[in-house]
Amino acid sequence: MSNHRFLLAVDSTPSSQRELKYVSEMIRGREDVELCLLYIYPEPPPNYYSQGGTLQDYTRECKKEAAEIFKQCVTLLSKVINFQQISTESVMAEGQPFSTVILAKQEEYKCDTVVLGKRGISKTEEFLFGSVSNAVARSSHDFAVWIVA
Repeated sequence: MSNHRFLLAVDSTPSSQRELKYVSEMIRGREDVELCLLYIYPEPPPNYYSQGGTLQDYTRECKKEAAEIFKQCVTLLSKVINFQQISTESVMAEGQPFSTVILAKQEEYKCDTVVLGKRGISKTEEFLFGSVSNAVARSSHDFAVWIVA
C-alpha cells in the first residue's frame, strides 16, 4: 500500500497550531502517511544588508527559527504517528509568493494533500495582498487542499 503524503505549511502562528492539531486527529495511528513540514521565510528586508547583515546570517537566523518550530511540530505529531514518518524543510521564498513555493514543493514531493492554516485576514487585506490559502486552493487540480480555520 502506498503512503499518503501531506505537505503542511507551518510557522509560529496560532493558525498553524490549529492546523497541526487537526491533522493529528485525522491521521492518529496511521502507518500509511508521510508528513512533509514546510517552513517558508521571506527574503531579507531591504535595510538588512545596509545594516551590516549578510545573506548567510539571515539564512542562519531563519533556519534556527524553523528548527524550533519543527521541534514543536514533531513533538506534537509524534504523539499520534512515528516520528520517522515526518520530514522537514525550510526554504526562502526568493522573490516568489509563498503560494508559488508551496505549489512547487507539493509537486516536488508528490503530495496528495496540502494543509494550510487560515490567517483570518480581512477582505480588504486579502484583496490588496492576496491570500496564500486561496491561491493554493485555486491552483489545486490533482491534489486536495485542507484549509484549517
